[in-house]
Amino acid sequence: MGSKAPTFNLTYTQAIKNIINSDVAYSKLLFHVRDNINLKLLGSFVYRLDLGGFLNKDSVAIPDYVHYQGNMSSLLSNTYINAFQLFERGNELAKKQGLILADTKYEFGKRGNAIVLMDEIHTPDSSRYFYAKGFDERQQRGEKQKQLSKEFVREWLIANEFMGQHGQTVPKMTEDWVYTISKRYIELYEAVTGKNLCRSN
Repeated sequence: MGSKAPTFNLTYTQAIKNIINSDVAYSKLLFHVRDNINLKLLGSFVYRLDLGGFLNKDSVAIPDYVHYQGNMSSLLSNTYINAFQLFERGNELAKKQGLILADTKYEFGKRGNAIVLMDEIHTPDSSRYFYAKGFDERQQRGEKQKQLSKEFVREWLIANEFMGQHGQTVPKMTEDWVYTISKRYIELYEAVTGKNLCRSN
């Protein structure tokens, strides 16, 4: 019946810990074979064969296992694929503004059979941005990255012995500190959007 020549792909993935705050470390080798067999009047038959595995897996996240094993439920599979696509798009937009989207979180829900994205995305409440300028130099020197996020507020709360636990009271913020928080959030807004925020007098 005849068939086209199969396609072969060899993929090597290396994850390095502590690069842009990565917490995974592994190396993975995969071999892919794909062929489209022409069955003439009966149509065609397509198959794909994936072989390979981890060469080492000091620290591996669930999505990395799924890419290799391919045995996740459709619900979780669709979710993590969408999350990677969202993160890639977020980083593309951040790059245009001289920023790096270091990490973030997404919340998904299920409506009927559809996976839907909930809550805000890529805001300072759910994400951390690093300035791209000078990033490599700071990384090589082992310095803390210059970032835009709500992390500085969280650090202030912890320093004032508030961690959101039952019975704790939010410490009082001075007008100067409130002004500093507002100024930092405005800085993040303008850096991410590339627009100036219209301030009231």
